[in-house]
Amino acid sequence: MKIDPPSRHTCNQYVEAGAGAAELDPPAFQLPSGAAGPTAASRRTEWSDRGRILMYHNVGPKEATDPDQLLISASQLTEQLDYLRKNGYSLLTFGEHVSGDYPNLMGRKPVVLTFDDGRENNFRYLSDGSIDPTCAVGVFERYRKENLEWRVTATFFVNTVRSSDPDLSVFEQPGLEMKKIHFLCDSGYEIGSHGSRHHKFGDMDKQQIRENLDDFHAKIDPWLPEGYKIRSFAYPHGSIPSDRALQRIVERYYPLTANTWANPRFKVEGSGGANVPRVEMDSFHLENLERKCPPGAAQ
Repeated sequence: MKIDPPSRHTCNQYVEAGAGAAELDPPAFQLPSGAAGPTAASRRTEWSDRGRILMYHNVGPKEATDPDQLLISASQLTEQLDYLRKNGYSLLTFGEHVSGDYPNLMGRKPVVLTFDDGRENNFRYLSDGSIDPTCAVGVFERYRKENLEWRVTATFFVNTVRSSDPDLSVFEQPGLEMKKIHFLCDSGYEIGSHGSRHHKFGDMDKQQIRENLDDFHAKIDPWLPEGYKIRSFAYPHGSIPSDRALQRIVERYYPLTANTWANPRFKVEGSGGANVPRVEMDSFHLENLERKCPPGAAQ
């Protein structure tokens, strides 16, 4: 299904160019005017520091079986926030970090927390209308109130259709999608795209890629705040098309794209913010975070 025309998302150039757009080089990503300054160029290259773009999935009570190491407890997440704050790190969104569009960090080191899939345990409302303190956003909001001097933010790469249950969409509480998205955008978090369904883009042809991303925006655009544009995308399963022309289709929708894993063979030199590698938090013990974000790391 095509959106005609797309009102908010970033594939306007692709739609205007037509089917031949897949063979065109995407325009180099330009830093926003507000990012100009003596440190803008160095900020632009910081995304190559793979140890500071971290990937998470689920937050909740630790289960006995978690073979993929995708579940972090609320207490572990709080402990990691404590570590980052006390060791000189500042939280940025994925879009800010990759584009360089953020204010002077005053000597602190940048780090990005990204959450994939848009599960309910990332953002859950309780029956009384309050945010569940054990979900990711609940942890972040409580930490924000307790540490007013330290900015708390993250990027949520979401799917709009849950493959296991087509009735479930962003954050898996039907009817609350717009409320949650507006809260996140208004509170300084970033909404990123993870595609419509959690399918491997490396297995798709160009028409399937277009349909997946158009379906994503057909569903999520009415829930976005007026004027909000999604500019960041993370490939599900880390599955990136080997054909550069197919990657360019995705980049027509989003100037900033992320890998699932820090695999340097997928990094595309000279393509702005394309296919930025992340580090999978394969263990949520504090010593694992210390290895990825050492306390003595230079900015």
